[in-house]
Amino acid sequence: MFKAIKGSRFNVQVGNKAFKDYKDGIFPTILRNSIDLIQASKRILTNSTVIALVLSTCCGINAFVGLRAFSTKYINTQFDVPVSQASMLAGIIIIPCAIFGNITGGIIVKKLKLQKRGMAIMAVMLTAAALVAIPFFFFAGCEQNPKAGLTVPYSINNDTVGWTLPDLQSTCNEDCMCPPAYRPVCGSDGITYTSPCHAGCSSETSDHNNTMVSYNHYHPCKTLQET
Repeated sequence: MFKAIKGSRFNVQVGNKAFKDYKDGIFPTILRNSIDLIQASKRILTNSTVIALVLSTCCGINAFVGLRAFSTKYINTQFDVPVSQASMLAGIIIIPCAIFGNITGGIIVKKLKLQKRGMAIMAVMLTAAALVAIPFFFFAGCEQNPKAGLTVPYSINNDTVGWTLPDLQSTCNEDCMCPPAYRPVCGSDGITYTSPCHAGCSSETSDHNNTMVSYNHYHPCKTLQET
């Protein structure tokens, strides 16, 4: 049996509806908090400035997340850079640029003593400039070499009749059980192979040369004499 909660009654008027409950206890607290939540939500949802700011922030975060997620893949495929080095390059490019942009924006606002209207105009102008500049990134890249099994058949197979691309299997790697990871290697025949395994290579040597980028040499490779 639950013990009744004692206390004086009180009236709460919300619009045309009146609510009655005990002054003390859990139920009045829940009721008051629910009413406060509804009123606060109404004030926020009817504030056009807050809604515009929230939408702007969501769009900005969405753009940054998309850039960070796919920039590594873009560098990996367009410049034939290994995934590990592509991630490092993406971080070197994105993070310092974000820091530089925030610091520069703060300096401009402070030096020009911009108020709310001025900061809004500056944000709109910079966003418009970014939208105009973004399409030019689609033209950034290197000349794409033919890729064995993706754009051209494997040269080791002289009979290319009936070939269906993409097809990464060839007589040089059919027994290797190659993983699907994209680790492009350039062959001396001018063809790019999806990975050393797909090129039929069995040994690897590295040459760092005290630089951030290391060069790997693979040999011997069944599809060609040297990579």
